Amino acid sequence: MPTDPLDKKNSLQSIVDSIQTQAATSVKSDSTKGYVPNPELKSLRTFQGDIQEHIDTKKETITSIAIAEQKKKIENNIPTYTERPKSSGYTPLLTIIAVICFIGGGVIFGGLYFFNTQKETEVAVATKKTIIPYTQKKEIVVPETQEGALAQLISARDSFVVEVNGVLYTSFLHGTSSLSTADTLQLVTPRIGDTLKRNISDIMVGVYSYDTNEIFIIVKPDDFGIAYSEMLNKENTLVADMSPLFPKLSTYLSSNPPVFIDETYKNKDVRVIKNAVGEVVFLYGFIDRNTLVMTANERIFEAILNKYTQSKLVR
Repeated sequence: MPTDPLDKKNSLQSIVDSIQTQAATSVKSDSTKGYVPNPELKSLRTFQGDIQEHIDTKKETITSIAIAEQKKKIENNIPTYTERPKSSGYTPLLTIIAVICFIGGGVIFGGLYFFNTQKETEVAVATKKTIIPYTQKKEIVVPETQEGALAQLISARDSFVVEVNGVLYTSFLHGTSSLSTADTLQLVTPRIGDTLKRNISDIMVGVYSYDTNEIFIIVKPDDFGIAYSEMLNKENTLVADMSPLFPKLSTYLSSNPPVFIDETYKNKDVRVIKNAVGEVVFLYGFIDRNTLVMTANERIFEAILNKYTQSKLVR
C-alpha cells in the first residue's frame, strides 16, 4: 500500500519537534551566569528537513530519491561500495621468508649438534685412558704364533716416524676383541709366570721415540712386593723372552750370560744389564710402587718417567 506523504510529513515533523524540545530543555538547564536563552528558537535545518522539503516540492518518494542517488553515483563513476584495499603481496612473501629461516635454523642447529656429538666421540676415542698419553695408535691382530705378533711389533718400531717424545701405542687384538691384560703380558714375556700375570691390573706396550725408537712395556701390579719378588725370580727367562725386541740386548746375550746390577736413575732404583763398554742394553724398574717399566736403556726410562709424572699432574 503506498505511503501517504502527509503521514511522512507528520512523522518527520514529530522528530524535529522532539529535537527542538531537547535543545530548549538543555538551554534552560544551563546555569551559566549572565546567559539569557533565546526563547524563540528557530527550527533546525537538517538533512531530514531537506529530504522532507524535497518530497513536498518535487512530489517524490524516499525510494525514488535513493534510486536517483544511486544512478548519479554510477554516472559519475563514484564507487557504490567501499573497496577493501588490495594486498600488496608483502605478507605472503614475509611468511615464506620466515618459514625458510625457521627451517634453515633447524638444519643449522641440527648440523652443529651432530658435529659436536661426533667431535666428542672422536675425542673420547683419541684420548683413551692409557698409563701414559700416546701420539699414535696401531692395532696388531695376533697371528697363530707368538713370533708373528712380535715381528709385527718390531716392524711398528722400525717404521714409527714422529717427533721426539712421540709415543706409539700398540693394541693387540684376537679377531676383533682386544687381548686381556694377562694375555698381552703372556705374549711379550711367555715365561713370566702365572703369579705375576694374576697380579697386574693394566699393561701398555708401545714404542717411544727419543734419540732412537725403542720398545717399552709398562705394567701396573696390584701388589708391589709380589711383583718385585717375581721379577727377581724370573730375570734370566725374562731377558731371553724379550731379547728379540731389543737388538743390543740380543747381541749381548749371544756371547754373555745375563748379569743384572743395581742402578739409580732419577731417584728410582732399577735393575740393568750393561754390555762390555758399559752401555745399558736392558733395564726394568718401578717408577712408583704400582708402576713397573721395562725398556732398552736409561734414556727411554727417564723419558717415560717424565711423561708419566706430567700425565698424573694433568689428571
